[in-house]
Amino acid sequence: NYFLFEPLLNERTSFRLTGIIIDNKNNIVATGKVSSMVGQISIDNYNSALPLNNYYNDISLDIPTRLFNNINSFKNWRGSLPEEIIKGVRHKSISIEYIPLPFDKQTVVEGRLCMGKYLSEDGNCNFDRSTITPIMNPSNNKEDLPNQSECPLCLFMKKGSCRDSFISWENCLSNIKDGDDLSVCVIPTYELMKCMRKDEYYDIMITNS
Repeated sequence: NYFLFEPLLNERTSFRLTGIIIDNKNNIVATGKVSSMVGQISIDNYNSALPLNNYYNDISLDIPTRLFNNINSFKNWRGSLPEEIIKGVRHKSISIEYIPLPFDKQTVVEGRLCMGKYLSEDGNCNFDRSTITPIMNPSNNKEDLPNQSECPLCLFMKKGSCRDSFISWENCLSNIKDGDDLSVCVIPTYELMKCMRKDEYYDIMITNS
């Protein structure tokens, strides 16, 4: 859906591969998590997917959503998905096999999210991010609005599970004076990185690090 993914178009984005799904037509689809400095895509009852072969279509990309709508386990699973409607599209019953990957075996890929109509012949994305329609916050509660005085990186870090580790690291750096030994912040830095590596929310920060 263009509206849902527009905020991430032509933006550096990472995708964590958490499992593989193979259907009875040999479509191979990865299911996973998307991470970006712009924020996270939050779609109720919908799972991210990435095609891994040349035989995919929009229907096959809905298979992860259909799978997790019908099972409550993230273990290996083989069976038939019932006929159902996803986002207004009717899907027939289909046989699949789901192979989840343990966290330490999951692969994270990084790139720029784009759509075919914006791709140039040399593979660059020509989407103009200045044309993105701002998403208005209807809330009148000032507590719901982000602190505009904080840096974007700080806001991003504090929205995830490593908020406390980031604040400790930030406080350590702020207490360093000219001439001080930077090694005093080695432990807070280590604790922050260890925390970030356990949460896919931070993939975009630690990919290739």
